[in-house]
Amino acid sequence: MDTIRVYRFHAQLLDYCSPTWRRFEIDSGKTVAELAYTLMSLFNMNGSHLFSVNEILQESANPPRYQLPYDPDEDIFDNEEYFRADQITLREIERADNWQLTFCYDFGDDWQVLLKLESAEEREAALQDFPMVSEGKGWGIIEDCGGTWDMEELLENAKQGDEDAREYLSVYLDMTKINWASIDSYFMQFDKDEHNKNIQENIEILKTHYEADLPKLLRQ
Repeated sequence: MDTIRVYRFHAQLLDYCSPTWRRFEIDSGKTVAELAYTLMSLFNMNGSHLFSVNEILQESANPPRYQLPYDPDEDIFDNEEYFRADQITLREIERADNWQLTFCYDFGDDWQVLLKLESAEEREAALQDFPMVSEGKGWGIIEDCGGTWDMEELLENAKQGDEDAREYLSVYLDMTKINWASIDSYFMQFDKDEHNKNIQENIEILKTHYEADLPKLLRQ
């Protein structure tokens, strides 16, 4: 084992009616993109949309933004700093005090996750142990449903017997475990062991998609 720097973050899905959050650890050598893939895995995002990670800096109206795919010719706000998410490590952007980031996924539905650093420490550990989630609450997101407010409405419609809503949700949820009358309770569950079991594989799949496959498609 090596001595590595480990961050513990609290991540909260913003603007949703029920608390949906994760507490997880990740090593400082991971890229900003790998932080994004970690969040996608933990919040059940399938990687079918663009994303960005944005620093929250009180002294800056246009804080740094890290994104994939990266297009240096893209129109951005004046004075905004814009970087490739797969070429900068978390160690390089670490803030000493009150380090906060926002993760934005799917610029149409506009899912946003607020990250707050809870601790940063040197630790004897194996790199393959990270990232690792320690606790959380809530399912995550439903892809392409319109965002947080529409997801809330979708769940309520399914609860009331709307067949279209139930059919849409059946694509994402385990139908063998669902009682539609108590869908709210099901949707607030969080399986830590299942997420830790799948997170490494999910990250590798997302990394290949965003850093290898997608750039090839965009060049065609």
